[in-house]
Amino acid sequence: MLTLPLVAAGYNICYNPAVVTLKVRKFGNSLGVILPQELIAILRVKEGEALFASEGPNSGIELSAYDPEVARQLEVAEQVMREDREVLRKLAQ
Repeated sequence: MLTLPLVAAGYNICYNPAVVTLKVRKFGNSLGVILPQELIAILRVKEGEALFASEGPNSGIELSAYDPEVARQLEVAEQVMREDREVLRKLAQ
């Protein structure tokens, strides 16, 4: 069994850290874990979507559906919309 501190985060939503115990299993020539439905609901992911695992504080693993590149692109888009609000408003007419 593998027990790890796990932080689930959405694009603008952060959840309190929880400890989830996952059993490592063999899938063909690979090893993997099965995510329980409760964790899938918190992560708001569906089959085939990407999850991002990164090293968190205290040697933990952060698992999230948060894509830093998409977040960066959204920030740029919001900045453009703020700076060019009047131009965008006229284009929308």
